[in-house]
Amino acid sequence: MDEAARFFFRNGIQWTFCNVLFLFLQFTRKNYRGKMIVREIFQSYYGGKAMIAEKWCLLVCLADNCWNDSPTRPDCQGEIYYKKLRADVKAWNEIVDCAAENGCDSILLDIANGIRFDSHPEIAVEGAWTPEFMRSEVKRLRDEKGIKLYPRLNFSAGHDAWLEEYSRMVSTQRYYEVARELIHEVCDIFDTPEFFSLVLDEENWTNQQRYDFACYRQFDLVWHDVEYLCNCIREKGVRPAIGGDYCWSYPKEFIKNVKKDVLVCNWLYGSFYGDVQNPLPTDEWSTNRYKSFKLLTENGFDIMLQGGANVNTHNFEHTIRYALENLNQDKIRGMIICGSWAAPMDDSKYWYMDAIYQAKYAREKLLGGK
Repeated sequence: MDEAARFFFRNGIQWTFCNVLFLFLQFTRKNYRGKMIVREIFQSYYGGKAMIAEKWCLLVCLADNCWNDSPTRPDCQGEIYYKKLRADVKAWNEIVDCAAENGCDSILLDIANGIRFDSHPEIAVEGAWTPEFMRSEVKRLRDEKGIKLYPRLNFSAGHDAWLEEYSRMVSTQRYYEVARELIHEVCDIFDTPEFFSLVLDEENWTNQQRYDFACYRQFDLVWHDVEYLCNCIREKGVRPAIGGDYCWSYPKEFIKNVKKDVLVCNWLYGSFYGDVQNPLPTDEWSTNRYKSFKLLTENGFDIMLQGGANVNTHNFEHTIRYALENLNQDKIRGMIICGSWAAPMDDSKYWYMDAIYQAKYAREKLLGGK
């Protein structure tokens, strides 16, 4: 019997009253504050716990080479391809300390070519971390900070400049071989992590308009490559994770072709709630994106909510609020916190820290606890 069931039998009358009232307000959708009052009553008995808070995970970019393949021509956001690792260990340590002190229990590290892999040292940037140093950080953060490190390698054809020459071999036999070797090595470096994110986001023409080399998969090749890459992770006894982007573009096909053991890190950095001045977009793709959170959980997928601080300062609060109101919390594995797409440096560290504080505020306000 799970914890929620035991709670039901221990506190039958209180639980029944609170739950019936919450459901009534949920279906009427006329009194959000009333719903939150009931939620707070529930939390006072339940210990302030919620599935949303299972993992409180900060996303950190080690090597920021997923956004452009040109070292000289900036993309639409001013990013270029950096041939040297910009990550500063001192800034990294400060971000880790801030995360540990403010409720984060894990970090999702976007590695790119920031590690000099033994299997493929040719793709590493100058100054890349060694596998030995990365292993020591996995152990140090776990043992001294209570922080689990999860790996992320973005295999989206729109964000794979870090693969160097192999980024121009997408879906070839050599590409599959290199991907498998890298994935296996990363699983070993991170000591068989609980999950490994392949991301696979924004693989489209829009995000590659200023690339030297543009490429994207479609139709059956999408699902073939998703399954192949996920299998490379499964071979190491690790759970695969991807972004929710393919579900926005191909919702029916996603539900049909992606296996339910795949953890979906579904991201939205804007608002879930529109108003007269700022209405929500109504085009099909955007509508699918908003609907995807409920679609995924209703079809048996575990998800990580993924929010950001640099687009909407209320995003974390809105994301949690939306999840409490609309989603089956048994399918929510936690929250991914995004603050910056730059490597940890003296200036970018403040973006990371601001996101940590914003997420902490939203968590304490809506979920209770510290």
